[in-house]
Amino acid sequence: MRKFVKEGKKSQPKVSTAALPDIVFMLLFFFMVAASIKTSSYDKYITLVMPKATELKQADKKELVSYIFIGKPNDRYSGELGSAPIILINDKPATIDQLPQWTVEEREKRNPQDWSDMITQIQVDKNAKVGLVQDVKDVLAQNQRFKVLYAASQGDINDNARP
Repeated sequence: MRKFVKEGKKSQPKVSTAALPDIVFMLLFFFMVAASIKTSSYDKYITLVMPKATELKQADKKELVSYIFIGKPNDRYSGELGSAPIILINDKPATIDQLPQWTVEEREKRNPQDWSDMITQIQVDKNAKVGLVQDVKDVLAQNQRFKVLYAASQGDINDNARP
């Protein structure tokens, strides 16, 4: 009977953490490979052929840049949206009438100290009509959005010649 009696309290062995850094790095690599960087999804709705330019400059503060895309609808949406060039704001089709509300929403997202530094980048299809671009610029000017950048791709300026 003496055999089954506990003689004292035995301590539990400590859990080994030697493999913990290996596990952490495996998870890190997994998420780096599996995650994707969010890019604009304008190509879901429109076809955009960027004009080429020889002198390009990038925006200094990318967190203060808002994007507007102007181009002709993809084949998938041409029946729904028509064949005329359309405007995308926040990666969704919009009209000129929705731009003032969008400018207010973009301003409210940022600190009042940054309002004067806010930039609007317009990416326009090289075959889009200038009238639509001018209408967008007029609405931006009416809403005190005077800093406007035009996106282009690096290339020879002669590549822009229309056939």
